[in-house]
Amino acid sequence: MANNTGGQSPPPRSGSTAFTRLASADESTTFQEKLRRSVIFRWGLLLLSVAILVLLFPHSTDIEQNLDAGSIWSGDTVRAAFSFPLYKDEQMVEREKQRARDSILMIFTPTGFSIATLRDTLYGIAAQADSSTADIPSLSEQSRAWIRSLPDEKRGGKINNLIDQVVRGSSELLAGGVIDRAKSSIKQDRIVVRHRSDYEEELSLKPLFDSLHAMQALEANLAGRGITEEEYAVALELFLSVWQPTYRYSKTLTEEAQQIAANAVPRTRGLVRENQIIVTPGEEITERTALMLQSYERSRRLRNEEGSRWLQLIGAIGHVIILLGLPLIYLYNFRRRIFNDNLQLGIIFVLILMMGFLSWLSLSIVTPLPIEYLVLVPFLSMILAILFDSRTAFYLTVVSCLIVAGIRGADYAVAIGLLSAGVMAAYTVRDIKSRTQLYRSIAYSIFGFTLAILALGLERGATLEQLLLQLGFAGINAIVSPVLTFGAIFLLERIFNIATDLKLLEYDDLNHPLLRQLADKAPGTYQHTLTIARLVESAAGAIGANALQAKVGAYFHDIGKIARSEYFVENQMGIGNKHDHIKPEQSARLIREHVLDGIKIARQYGLPERIIDFIPTHHGTTSIKYFLDKALEENPDVDKSLFHYPGPRPHSRETALVMLADAVEATTRSLGDPSAKKIGETVDQIIKRRFSDGQLDECDLTLADLTKIREAFVKNLVGMAHPRVQYKKEEDSGRHVDDPFGGLGVGKKGKDA
Repeated sequence: MANNTGGQSPPPRSGSTAFTRLASADESTTFQEKLRRSVIFRWGLLLLSVAILVLLFPHSTDIEQNLDAGSIWSGDTVRAAFSFPLYKDEQMVEREKQRARDSILMIFTPTGFSIATLRDTLYGIAAQADSSTADIPSLSEQSRAWIRSLPDEKRGGKINNLIDQVVRGSSELLAGGVIDRAKSSIKQDRIVVRHRSDYEEELSLKPLFDSLHAMQALEANLAGRGITEEEYAVALELFLSVWQPTYRYSKTLTEEAQQIAANAVPRTRGLVRENQIIVTPGEEITERTALMLQSYERSRRLRNEEGSRWLQLIGAIGHVIILLGLPLIYLYNFRRRIFNDNLQLGIIFVLILMMGFLSWLSLSIVTPLPIEYLVLVPFLSMILAILFDSRTAFYLTVVSCLIVAGIRGADYAVAIGLLSAGVMAAYTVRDIKSRTQLYRSIAYSIFGFTLAILALGLERGATLEQLLLQLGFAGINAIVSPVLTFGAIFLLERIFNIATDLKLLEYDDLNHPLLRQLADKAPGTYQHTLTIARLVESAAGAIGANALQAKVGAYFHDIGKIARSEYFVENQMGIGNKHDHIKPEQSARLIREHVLDGIKIARQYGLPERIIDFIPTHHGTTSIKYFLDKALEENPDVDKSLFHYPGPRPHSRETALVMLADAVEATTRSLGDPSAKKIGETVDQIIKRRFSDGQLDECDLTLADLTKIREAFVKNLVGMAHPRVQYKKEEDSGRHVDDPFGGLGVGKKGKDA
């Protein structure tokens, strides 16, 4: 933390400014940095990726064909020039549509009629019967006459008793459910009850009653309750006067569902791969061969109509642009740092292109084996989750699976299997703490593959042999992917100096040479660094940021103070303030240069950019206020730009945490009264100042995050500032209790020392 400090004049710097010296030191990396940020290069990456993927999508070639099904093929060998779907004949499609319609369960809707409705309605009738007329129009004349014959004082009680009998007798059947269709007319053993447009449930037909069986059950219940024949007749009429089934059949909804199921029947039943032999000279054309030839001709006509090639090309380009555009929109809006870094973007494109190539290869190799399950989507998912984050990995896994499906001719089954395994694999490494954790993904990937393959295989009637083959190749993929991930991470870390969380763990070590130098040459800064690390680790956990990255960044953010530690207040114990004898402009330059020196030292020691980012951003573009104010007192026209840090401002939550913790720690350390209230007020002021100054504009911290950060900082700072117990002097020995040398006089001041 920069502050006013003092001493003698600094050594000359050969007439060069800190910025020119930094530029000179980084001359070898300037081109790489420009390349990483170049918008032109970024567009080039995108266009190249689009072009390659378009080439990998299916394409066609014109050929002459003779389609005499059932005869001997007299032409040349027909080899598929492109991958195409095998179309079913119309009779087969219609049969499958009918099976799909028949598989739809009958749909019923609730009427709202329940035991409570029955009871309330019947009691309303009872109240009507208890009136002076005692007339209930819904009952027969015989039942009304019987009711009128009852004494006035007993009429209401009698009818209420009958109602109770009806309610008790019908409670079981209404609770079970009553449908308005005869059960014998329903082919399936279940029905669907649609409560709302977005909610429905399946019910077993067995416990349900239809209207006939419901009436029979009620009659049996009433007959066994010891009531007279007249009472029995009135009770049944009362029940029938208000009776409704609980579920009513909806012909409209059922037919709509049947039509949707029929429309969902695929018109294809497999895929003929590019370069696969369809028929050879002299071969008898079987029904399947004829179907393949017809499908090939149909696909060829669709592809080779006049002008269709260009339209197909435009469509393929649009298809690929949509697939690549979706993740780019996500990265631009939510992961801008990845989007603006061509190296990171290039890694993403290379991985996606790799999946596309493997998908194309699985079509090009003619084999009955399900090699499509060797497309290494779990590898892609794990790499992306480790390099970036699990959410980014999920989005890109979905896109990669869509690309695989597109290249394979809309192969939905393979896409679902790879997506399921990829998501599981990404989940296992989302919070990776060791390299051996990679191998846990094997079990999760196998589980994802198994779930998808079995579900789709059973749905599509796959044989046991097919399922076992698919599971076997998927298992190979699940085992190979973590091994490749391990090797790829190792290479990426060393070739591109990329710091994954695994790499950051290596820097989470206070015995690192730079940190040992910091402790030796700038002990005050070292203690300041440890405090900040504790603050940011706690705050990062509170807001869901990367606590490991924030902690390691805090360790190294002030290493630039090693070179001239005596110019910083935390290292000036007993040496005086060297800034007292130099101009404010010189002081500001020295303070500002610790950022630039830090970057230079970090690169000399090969620190990853992910850690180096914390060095220039922990002060952002804030002013060196103490020396600016001092300079303004001497010269109101002083150049204020000399008293500002070069930046940039924090661009991530982790770098923003270090900026806030750096200011908070330095300010609260100077408080004369570090009470909880005073600490809280100080933290509030600093956060508000950084926020209003625009220092947090480029990181995605929310106001809720700032509140959590404030609470975490205050809690830790109050704990650090707790009061110490004052011990009394031991009169009998002449020593202080806290004298660690047992009264030997070591370290004492004054004439006794």
